[in-house]
Amino acid sequence: MNTELTKACQGFIDNYRIISGIFKQGYSLIYPVCSDIFCAKGKKADEKRLNDCARMILDRSQIFGEFHGIMYAPVASIIAASDDAEKFVSRMEKVHGILRKYFQPSNYLVLTAALMAENSDDKDMDRNIDRAKRIYDLMAKKHPFLTSNEDIVFATYLALSPRSDDELIDDMEESFTILDKFAVNDYIQTVTHILSLSPDKPKKKCKNFKDLYFRLCTDDMKFKRSFGLSVLAALSTIGHDNKKLAAEINEIADFLKKDKEYGAMLSSPVEDPLLHAAIILLAVYAPGMSSDAVAITSIFYMFALHELSSYSMDLKRRCAV
Repeated sequence: MNTELTKACQGFIDNYRIISGIFKQGYSLIYPVCSDIFCAKGKKADEKRLNDCARMILDRSQIFGEFHGIMYAPVASIIAASDDAEKFVSRMEKVHGILRKYFQPSNYLVLTAALMAENSDDKDMDRNIDRAKRIYDLMAKKHPFLTSNEDIVFATYLALSPRSDDELIDDMEESFTILDKFAVNDYIQTVTHILSLSPDKPKKKCKNFKDLYFRLCTDDMKFKRSFGLSVLAALSTIGHDNKKLAAEINEIADFLKKDKEYGAMLSSPVEDPLLHAAIILLAVYAPGMSSDAVAITSIFYMFALHELSSYSMDLKRRCAV
């Protein structure tokens, strides 16, 4: 494995250790998600700064009143990874105020505010959010049972696309049809959101995405058909050869499996070295990606955390039987 990937793995493990020592919320996937927020920016998590940023959120509880639970750690991490935390939070407040004009309060609205504060210009903010609401409504009209509050995040990123609303929705629908039955519909819908940010034709994008997936299915390891598919969708759009991407993911996974510190930190069957390897690789390529592709990295954080919530509820139902 080359020096860049080795450094990325060590950075991921170091951040994982620091973050898991601060946020003890019982959701193990929070740690790699937050770790990757710092890795994508080439930064190392700092315990004091993270705690300070967490307090900044608490101090604004009247503004972010609906904010709680599993979103707390990643939002604190996004703020801590910014260059100026105070200025970033002030910008978040402004964005959140605009979002509240269009969407109902929720955990996802605060996360959306953090991501938009990072990726959208002030002069276009109102227009982008207005467009995001239109796109969200179109998504809900097409798939009323699959579309919910977490899709607000996707809608805001789709609103940054130069493609028309109809082009985006038609692209997603065609990809959804092509990928039907490849995985659970919730996961496929997320994949189609991400693929729609690429200008390529749906047939080509879906073929490339599936090719990358099947390259990660071997006798030794198999990439799970779950929320991690969104990471593969993002990687499949960056223009690199799938054979190279699959080889790098496998190299990173092998490195992680042999690292004693990494193995000791794992605490849940949901965690998977192959998924973590794909997350790390996405962070490695983030600096060279287009603005849309960089946004995809942030989208995964939200979706992984949404999956954690579903996983937690599933465990409760099993325990109640």
